[in-house]
Amino acid sequence: MDHIMKLYLAILTSLILTMGCNKDSSSPTDSGSSSVTVTDADLFQLVSHRSGFIPYKNSSDTLLRATTSGHTEPKLRTLYNSKAATQLDAQGKVKTSPEFPDSSLIVKELINSDGTLSRTAVLFKLRTAANKDSNGWLWAEYSPTGTALYTVDNKGAGCISCHSSGVDYTLMNDAHP
Repeated sequence: MDHIMKLYLAILTSLILTMGCNKDSSSPTDSGSSSVTVTDADLFQLVSHRSGFIPYKNSSDTLLRATTSGHTEPKLRTLYNSKAATQLDAQGKVKTSPEFPDSSLIVKELINSDGTLSRTAVLFKLRTAANKDSNGWLWAEYSPTGTALYTVDNKGAGCISCHSSGVDYTLMNDAHP
């Protein structure tokens, strides 16, 4: 098992154990309630290793920023972990009516005109997370060094209004058909 898979499993195991330990025993019928808090450090650690991720349209080339994008960087690259990639079609585009499964991780690398990484935007679907949005997604943005520029605790408040028109809150098919 490679280093990335071990890291991913360690973080998920930690989240599951935390969820089990934080369960409110006075509410046994509420076993599906949110009880795990994913920190910015946890999520950045998870996205720091992108080996094995599948790029949008099966191409690792950068794409030009769409005129409708709320992100200011001129280029981007979007990557999907194996769970999220189950919702890509044979051309590497998001299927027209999927719902991404739990543990889906989508990483958007926002790239400056000189080719350097400006920041990384992240969507992580984890319905058991206390700091998820109402659709089960965690939203965050990080500097290349891991500083949270947009924290998971915002629950996507600055993102959802633009992303709500996309397929399960993803806009790649709309912006880059």
